[in-house]
Amino acid sequence: MRDLSNDEIDLTTLSAHESINFIPMSGKYVLVRRVLLGAIALSLWVLWAFAAFGPWPMDIIAPSILNIAFTIPCLASLSLVYAIFADPRKGYALREHDLSYRSGLFFLHTLTQPLTRIQHVEINRGPLQRRYGLAELRAYSAGGQASTFAIPGLSHRDARQLREFIVAHKTSH
Repeated sequence: MRDLSNDEIDLTTLSAHESINFIPMSGKYVLVRRVLLGAIALSLWVLWAFAAFGPWPMDIIAPSILNIAFTIPCLASLSLVYAIFADPRKGYALREHDLSYRSGLFFLHTLTQPLTRIQHVEINRGPLQRRYGLAELRAYSAGGQASTFAIPGLSHRDARQLREFIVAHKTSH
């Protein structure tokens, strides 16, 4: 007969997730995101200014529509400001038994996935990512979409090394 136990665990003996040494995203990722978001915001401001101050009579474009349209470049600008402060806080950590990803600014979000639960790992690279040697690592685990997470802003080399480690870990366990 098997002994069943349900002993209490002393929480003070566990390592806190705040003590995890997160590796920041690639500096290229931060720069590319800032340039891209800045270009989008600037383009939207130029379009709005052209609509608001263009060479047509103001009765053609209702001022209320311009006021509503004003929110679009404002939101794009806020997205840029958020990225400036939030992107440096993003990071990942690979430990012996798990992979963690941290993001957020006001609400810091840390997702930790045990390596044994990861079923599939892939590397995604869009045109800008290929141009600047970046990649995104996606880890899929049991439990569907909610159990999937992505780590953006890795160098392509780091993404390949992480993927190889996770795949090797799966075959050894």
